[in-house]
Amino acid sequence: MNKRPFILSFLISVLFIFGLLTPFISRDAVDAKMQHPLLSQTELFVVNTSEECEPYETTLCFFNHESLDELDGEGTGLRAAIKHAKENLLSGIKINIVADYKIKTFPVLIDFPVVINGFDNAKITTQEPNCDHAMLNIIESVTIQNLIIDDGACYDVSRDLIVVNSPNSVTIQKNTLENGKNAILFKDNSGNLSVFFNDIRDNTLSAIRREAGTSTGKLKLTGNMITNNNPGGKQVFCHQSALGNVNHNYWGENVFPSSASENCTFDDNKRLGAEPRQLSAGIAGEYINLERIYSDPFFGGFSAKSDQPGNALFVIDHDNNQPFIDKMPPNYELTHCGKFYDVFMDENSTASLVSLRFSYDNSPCAEVINSQQFCASNNENQYPLMWFDPKYGSTVTHGYDNVGAEPEGTGRYFGQTVRCNTANRTIETDINNAFTQRPNLIDDLNYTPFTIGFDKTVVEDFTSSAAGSTTITLTWSSFSEANMTHYRLLKSDKSNGEFKPIGNDFSRKGDVQSGENYKYIDTGLSPETTYYYKLVVFNGDTIQQTFGPIEAKTNALEPTNTHTPTRTSTQGRPTSTPYPISNSPTPTGFVYRSPTSTSTKSSVKTSTPLPELTQNSQHQTMTAFFTTQTARYSDRTPAVDETPSYEDTSTEIIILNTSTEESQNINVTFTPSPTQRGVNTDKSSRYHEEQSTPKWVFWLLLIVFGGYGIYLGTRKNIH
Repeated sequence: MNKRPFILSFLISVLFIFGLLTPFISRDAVDAKMQHPLLSQTELFVVNTSEECEPYETTLCFFNHESLDELDGEGTGLRAAIKHAKENLLSGIKINIVADYKIKTFPVLIDFPVVINGFDNAKITTQEPNCDHAMLNIIESVTIQNLIIDDGACYDVSRDLIVVNSPNSVTIQKNTLENGKNAILFKDNSGNLSVFFNDIRDNTLSAIRREAGTSTGKLKLTGNMITNNNPGGKQVFCHQSALGNVNHNYWGENVFPSSASENCTFDDNKRLGAEPRQLSAGIAGEYINLERIYSDPFFGGFSAKSDQPGNALFVIDHDNNQPFIDKMPPNYELTHCGKFYDVFMDENSTASLVSLRFSYDNSPCAEVINSQQFCASNNENQYPLMWFDPKYGSTVTHGYDNVGAEPEGTGRYFGQTVRCNTANRTIETDINNAFTQRPNLIDDLNYTPFTIGFDKTVVEDFTSSAAGSTTITLTWSSFSEANMTHYRLLKSDKSNGEFKPIGNDFSRKGDVQSGENYKYIDTGLSPETTYYYKLVVFNGDTIQQTFGPIEAKTNALEPTNTHTPTRTSTQGRPTSTPYPISNSPTPTGFVYRSPTSTSTKSSVKTSTPLPELTQNSQHQTMTAFFTTQTARYSDRTPAVDETPSYEDTSTEIIILNTSTEESQNINVTFTPSPTQRGVNTDKSSRYHEEQSTPKWVFWLLLIVFGGYGIYLGTRKNIH
């Protein structure tokens, strides 16, 4: 028996079967990759009903029991998720609360280290009418973040939102805690409580209340917005000043921690000077652990680094809300080109140098900042990074001052190093701890607001141009007009001579965030004379800055037209001289005009001069040149959308008048109809695009050859 056909048919059959199974094998492999061991997952989801778990079918999802409502929050999906993490001894667990999640009558016990996170603007609330119990009860090292928490249906009697009674550290950050009794009730225990970047408002008894006792647990309340809690009374209670620090918070407009807190450590100068930018939950703040390289940028491009790792920095984003307006000099104005930031070091910092980087890439002032007035000046004093000292006020700064310049207060200090990067559109500064330089780490980087901007008028252009032999036009445009009242123009006939005012002063038309256009025409000047101008910006009687000098030269005196026509009596008609031309009484200019050709492929143009004609009448000579243009187009087929070819003949008549009057041009064009219709010469239709073979052909061939191979093998075995 010949084995070769049998082997061949066997291989074809195997190939056929493998081809049939390939899609199923691949699909099984993909499904296997998508499967995860659910019990060891570290990210869990909590919703109200089982139906709401469908989007999270590949993860562990917990939901509320319809009828169970017992102590410690039994019957809620949140309590079930915490018990799952505890029973399986999982670490690094994040429990995501989804949508408006509703707990039940009793507080949910959180007795295992987890992070409870608001997922996509989530809220914890309740619809239960029983309002005698708190909502969350924390007794372990827990973080609560990115949540809105309120007591829902409780109106007459409110519920405590969060109770903290833990021997270990607890962090509550970036939440909105509203409409409860006590937003946070801090029980007497040994664990510290850190409360950062929260919006705590409209709670009936307090924002935070630390209960009396002998334990050492401390409250650190930093970077929060705390408003309208316990109306008419204190908002935060620390029990002992050693047990609570409440610096760097916003308490409301012109509200100080001294009046808003009780038995706490505070410094009225160490407060947020304006309302922070509000998020869907909490406020815009960050806590940065500094390294030797810049941190990832956030809040529109802010980043920082330190010469010594291990130090930390707080940053609060105020958006367009200017801090400490109440401490500005009278009528002070600041053109801000980006966000206002409060920047301050964490307690016990050991850094000797901290670098801050601010971006102006998306600022409306970007082009102005890159101009010669600021970053392109290569002068640190003019780089528009501004700061304010809220503690020492006018002793150090006068309003907001340039970081790279000497502060304009009554004291005598140097600025800090500042760098502009016009390509990346960033400004950096190095803050050291030298007493003679401000701002510094020792005195200032505990409560310092920064912004990119300027507190002076910005003139984008100041130009001059001659408008005639006796007038010059002056124009200027401002980008913004901060701290100014009017402009004044000065003029001199020498660049270094005495400049004197001209015209009236120009009152301010723009404002601190927008500019205007201005124009002045200087008249009564001498022809062909150079003049010099300056533009002076005033704030009352004080000169803010001066632009110029710029120069402009008046035009030459315009000649007077003294042409007087002479009337000569000549009988009969004007005489014409036929071609060729004889001597003319008045010299005749020669004009040559080359035909104007429009670039068209395969076209040929010819020019044929025609006889000249000279006519003499009343001492005026007129000469005419006739030129014909013939364009013969090839009878090639034009491309698609191209005008069909035709033969075009045009005649141009040019008449020269040799008197002082201007020449006259007369153009006469004859355009015949197209002589030939366009023919499509697109040859692409001659070629057929190669089509890929359909997949079913491949399978059909496998089936045919496989069947045939089996048939041959069977036949050989029979024989």
